Amino acid sequence: MSAEQNPSGPSPAGEAQPAAPAPAAEAITWDDAVKDYFTPDDVKCMIDSGGFDLSKKEDVKANAKGIYKRTKNKSMPKTNDPARKWSDERCANFKAWMDAGFP
Repeated sequence: MSAEQNPSGPSPAGEAQPAAPAPAAEAITWDDAVKDYFTPDDVKCMIDSGGFDLSKKEDVKANAKGIYKRTKNKSMPKTNDPARKWSDERCANFKAWMDAGFP
């Protein structure tokens, strides 16, 4: 049996080897990232509007789908300053936090 027919055998000379798998990305967590996504102004605005407390993980978790939708479509945070809107990367990180079960 040749090396080409035997997957456990050596590769033919000059054949590229498969790349090693990339290390898993570090998980996004509330304590290490997500809690800092919300400014004191964001927290105050949501509390004052009769909403919920963005400084509390359980409140953010309970409202995560709406937060994600509004930050992704740039309707939140409520500001005229485009620099305060969430970047695509921050939105993706928030979604990854949701998808990971809110660690």
